[in-house]
Amino acid sequence: MFHAISGWLTRHARRNREQLARDNEFAAMNGWYAVKVNGLGTWVYRDRRFMALTSPETGTRCAR
Repeated sequence: MFHAISGWLTRHARRNREQLARDNEFAAMNGWYAVKVNGLGTWVYRDRRFMALTSPETGTRCAR
């Protein structure tokens, strides 16, 4: 039983790594950048064209 679970976890981890690699490749092709938000594997993708926008209400930048 342990080997079956271990095999499933290995396939699942590989699939997630492949998807993340595709996402990062797509972001790089479009001039975006990726930032890892926390240690749980959450990523944020940002388009550089919107970095200079400011909020009309507060006058602060909308994107970091």
